[in-house]
Amino acid sequence: MAENYIFNVDLKRKIIKEKIIGMWKKEIAVQYNEDFKKAVAPLINESWSKLVDLSEWVVSDQDTVDEIGKHLKWTLDNNMAFSANIVPVSAKRLQLKRMFVEGGTDSFSDVFETEKAALDWLKEKGF
Repeated sequence: MAENYIFNVDLKRKIIKEKIIGMWKKEIAVQYNEDFKKAVAPLINESWSKLVDLSEWVVSDQDTVDEIGKHLKWTLDNNMAFSANIVPVSAKRLQLKRMFVEGGTDSFSDVFETEKAALDWLKEKGF
């Protein structure tokens, strides 16, 4: 995996945990999409969720946002139930919410300041 992201799949809870790091260009987002599909493959035959730590993410350009929108559409088409996103800096939230809208996941994605809050929300949702 690239130095810009880390995946950890929790098969028991059906959650893929991600840490997104730094500023991405479109090429990084394309590679991320490919690597993500491989990592989440054991989960996609049933409902699953994402826990995304964006505490080290840097806001990206529009081409990258568009690519992440494609990724979110793919997750929607492949049984993602919820997306809990850790975003401690409020300035990043606007762009992230724009990505949710672009990817069609805004109705079941949310933003949290801490991992505990995000995990509690996913637990309430059955994950």
